[in-house]
Amino acid sequence: MTVEVETAPGVPAWTLGWRLQRALAFADVSAGEMADELGVSRQTLSRWMGDKSPIRPIYVKQWALKTGVDAQWLQNGEAPRPAGPDEGLREVRQQGLEPRTR
Repeated sequence: MTVEVETAPGVPAWTLGWRLQRALAFADVSAGEMADELGVSRQTLSRWMGDKSPIRPIYVKQWALKTGVDAQWLQNGEAPRPAGPDEGLREVRQQGLEPRTR
């Protein structure tokens, strides 16, 4: 079961299994360690990384925590958007506490 992501011409479509493998390599975590961490067999891990079997979202989140890789990237291949300079800094006033205007 290979999940292909639509990409621009000349850009490879990386699968979930490929991203799972890259996350392990990035964090220098062995497949055995990850299988133990998730409480699954190494065969199950191999099927996930080979795109032969679907992986439940809870395991993707645990994989992300163990490897330090963003869960959103693992799940769908999209990097998280970095916060802009004003992102989340907008002042929000509670209703009734607005300054008086004349």
